[in-house]
Amino acid sequence: MQRDKKIPSKPNFNRATKRAYEFLLELDVKEFPIDPFKIIKRFEDNWHLLSWTELKINTGVEDPFNLKRNGAEAATKIQRGTNDYIIVYDDSFSMDRIRWTIAHEIGHIVLGHLVYYEETALNRGGLTEDQYGVLEVEAHWFAGILLSPHVVLNLYDVKDIQEIAFLCNISKEAAEKCEGYLNKFRPQFVDLERKLVRNFYDFFFKHRVLQSIANGIYKFNGSYLYDEFYKICRICRNCNAYITDKNQKFCHVCGNTVPEWDYPFKNLPVNGVWIGWPENLEGKYYPYIEVDNNKRVLYCPVCKNQDFDEDATYCKICGTPLYNTCLSENTKVSGACRYCPNCGETTKFQELNLFDNLKEVQIPDLLTFENGKYEDYIEYEYWNYIIATVYYFKRDLELYTALDGSKAIRDEGSFIVFAANAMSADIILNHQNLLMECIKEYGQTIITNVGCYYYDLWWWS
Repeated sequence: MQRDKKIPSKPNFNRATKRAYEFLLELDVKEFPIDPFKIIKRFEDNWHLLSWTELKINTGVEDPFNLKRNGAEAATKIQRGTNDYIIVYDDSFSMDRIRWTIAHEIGHIVLGHLVYYEETALNRGGLTEDQYGVLEVEAHWFAGILLSPHVVLNLYDVKDIQEIAFLCNISKEAAEKCEGYLNKFRPQFVDLERKLVRNFYDFFFKHRVLQSIANGIYKFNGSYLYDEFYKICRICRNCNAYITDKNQKFCHVCGNTVPEWDYPFKNLPVNGVWIGWPENLEGKYYPYIEVDNNKRVLYCPVCKNQDFDEDATYCKICGTPLYNTCLSENTKVSGACRYCPNCGETTKFQELNLFDNLKEVQIPDLLTFENGKYEDYIEYEYWNYIIATVYYFKRDLELYTALDGSKAIRDEGSFIVFAANAMSADIILNHQNLLMECIKEYGQTIITNVGCYYYDLWWWS
């Protein structure tokens, strides 16, 4: 590429953010932690990653790329006349530091620092201190956005330093800086941000975020920096449910006692001593009945009625309790609790088998459905997110309720929704304009029409 641009006098943070978001979308990244090693591998034909030690052994050069002499943690060079990059990193640092360093070097490449500017191809000797500083700050900012995209963490409410560190697999220092940015961050909800939020929804919706945090905790090596990590995430040893309440004594899914850590790691005499579970447990996602801030259901889990009087405690249609309570202590608990997290007793919703209603509609065999009319359709991967936007952005509880458990397939702009029952299907079609608006606006997906199916009944618009 022709180097015809001047290095700006100040770092362009907006451009670095935009390119990081675009890059994540180009790679179709949808989960944490974001691994710069895997990113490099995606470009292995042109991006060549080597450790300083590896290069030293292979070449016999005492100080490859002059990393030690320059006090640098990494260096990237482009081979003249090609689009090939060689990235060399100092492998004497900790892994979280190395991950950040590699993300930093990716920033130099993606931001075009080696090809855009006429002054140099990021050769330290050819730049002034100010010029070099501008490019370094831009690459550093890019690395932060790449590993911990602000719009995603902000919208899904990941703002605690330790949660950020464990989820994104970054250092405490980097997590602290990220937390500072998040306190000031205001999403603009431009198309780039909408797409990123959309892409990561299932990761958070299915609680894979909790597994990533748990995995981050398991990698922990006894640092005094994380003295309260045990508050974040435990896993039940019986049913593998995630336990996020630090005061919880019993599993809310199976009723068994949950494990505890006896003391924080800051009391360990020697760093690197690991006391914890002997194995890295895989957590399990359990569906839950949604409740509001007062622990009342958003809609009846039996008849789907959402029209409640302000002080109502039972559904006026079918008589189902609107609050989940401990049968022993008669205290209100969340809609996720099969058992009381305080005493382990059965809850009201469990007694009534209300959790059995939490089933998703099955998409029929499209090769045989309607004589193969829809065999070219595929399941819409962002459907759970679209359902969420109906309530949380559009505040339409009726449509949100009707979409409970539904699935959707698409072919180009044509969508088919499989509803839980005939009444839900009717409501969906009556709100089709709003649904199409959400698919277009938040799903960033072209849509021309919506159909709805329930058993042997068919509606089409």
